[in-house]
Amino acid sequence: MGSWNNFLWPLIILKSKNMLTAVVALRGLSSGLRVPYDLIMAGSVLIVLPLVILFIVSQKQFIAGITSGAIKG
Repeated sequence: MGSWNNFLWPLIILKSKNMLTAVVALRGLSSGLRVPYDLIMAGSVLIVLPLVILFIVSQKQFIAGITSGAIKG
């Protein structure tokens, strides 16, 4: 539900093309009958890439935080 609201709210409110979020702008690539899957997939990779890099850099701390809550003391 939260993900849908993160998409729907900017889609309704933002009318200026300069202020669109990345996901809403990516959705705007498809028009009518033609869906450019190559551009949509390339855009999806570019949107996700910073999160993947952040996870790779902080993977040790992320895993340590998850496992520290699982240990009974």
